[in-house]
Amino acid sequence: MQVLKNGWFLLTCLIILITANIFMYQTIFAHGKLVATIREAGKGTVVLVRDPARHTLLVNTGSDASILRVLGEELPPWQQSIDTVILTDPTVSDAGGFQDVMSRYHVATVIRSAMQGSPSMESSLSTAIHLEKGLQERSVPFGAELLFNHAVRVVVLSPHVVIISYGMSSLTVSSTTPLGVYSLNGETVTKND
Repeated sequence: MQVLKNGWFLLTCLIILITANIFMYQTIFAHGKLVATIREAGKGTVVLVRDPARHTLLVNTGSDASILRVLGEELPPWQQSIDTVILTDPTVSDAGGFQDVMSRYHVATVIRSAMQGSPSMESSLSTAIHLEKGLQERSVPFGAELLFNHAVRVVVLSPHVVIISYGMSSLTVSSTTPLGVYSLNGETVTKND
């Protein structure tokens, strides 16, 4: 019986070591790419940005709870946090899913454009923001450059035009940008099919 217990213990240790080894390999040898995923969430478009250091930035939250499906498909199941959420426009199509994101994920920072939404939308956003402990909230004017993790620059030019830059590579996201996954390696932008 003791041999069987030792066997399970050794097997468990081996699985933990292999998992840790894979994680360390991915962390140390990860390609220096920024990945920007543009998806529809309800009636709105969202951009999920992940940098090589695994920081996560979400631009807009779509119109409803369908943002949770999008995030569930794009993020690993164990990820319970999003570093920053940028809301470019306080309308239902761009920020309607914000409360759903806040109920499922810990968000460290919310950055809002200086635009004001309808009284009901402002009330909804304020309620969700004030329920999260330790949340930092900032309001910025259009055209302000935001720096994330010392390498990713985001400029919100208008409610529907966002520029994401990583090194010398830059991706402009607007209503005409095709949905999909884009890789920015610091020099070029590649759309992954």
